[in-house]
Amino acid sequence: MIELWSIDPGKHKSAVAFFELRRLVQVAHCPVQNVTPLYQASETLVIVEMPRRVHRGKSTDEDIIALARSAERSVLLAEQAGCVVETAAPDDWTSVADKPKRHRNVWLALTPSEQGVIGKFAGRQPYKCWQYIETACHALATGGKVRYGWTTHNVLDAVGIGLWKLGRIDKAGNIR
Repeated sequence: MIELWSIDPGKHKSAVAFFELRRLVQVAHCPVQNVTPLYQASETLVIVEMPRRVHRGKSTDEDIIALARSAERSVLLAEQAGCVVETAAPDDWTSVADKPKRHRNVWLALTPSEQGVIGKFAGRQPYKCWQYIETACHALATGGKVRYGWTTHNVLDAVGIGLWKLGRIDKAGNIR
């Protein structure tokens, strides 16, 4: 039984993290309609990140509208399946603006088997995922160019939302 789904909506595909008994068991990156047949009605809590316009980053108003539509579709489909649905704005679940730093905190909150779930999705050994995150964090710290364009970054946000909802990390990414 999946007890929690956390969704980080995207314009074309959304990242989804599935938690069972408070542990990450699966992740996906796909169109929302491909995920919804798996909803298990009232047994599942679904938390969806609802975008909010902020004045930092590269997002345009059109990007925010597209993300909001994707999030709203996730909410609607989950409600139609009988799930309990909640939404959270990015600043509800995280206060860490830089994705590599945020993902370092998420990674450190995961057990080795949960890190393996991410590694399997990414097609890498877990230690390679960690190296990628750390390389990006080092580049941020030293003013170097940050190359952080892997699909897995969306999945790590979905995982972070779920960890926060389960009380395993706080808004600053500290492990509880």
